[in-house]
Amino acid sequence: MIDHTTSKWGRSISRKSRGGTEVAYRFGTAAEARLESRLRPLHTPEGRGALILDWARARGRVSRTEVADFGGVAVPYAGTLLTNLEADGLLVGSRQKRQGRGFFYRPVG
Repeated sequence: MIDHTTSKWGRSISRKSRGGTEVAYRFGTAAEARLESRLRPLHTPEGRGALILDWARARGRVSRTEVADFGGVAVPYAGTLLTNLEADGLLVGSRQKRQGRGFFYRPVG
């Protein structure tokens, strides 16, 4: 389950897991406006790919919903980004059936 807390400077993304609650943060609209030039590289396919890999390595997994939320993209495009990273050999799916609740990607290696 993902829970969100929002302020104008930032937004927390909390994910409930068996070991407790993991919290990550993303910039709010006010912070993004002030840091626009520094954040611009993250809005390219390469930048998003690097961000996704960092997230997956830090947490051990990543889902389409998470990518859509922290990447500011639509869920179908988040799936495309993840599929491309899998095709490049950087991520692997959690199970053979690639749809439905609980499917995620793990970093390779």
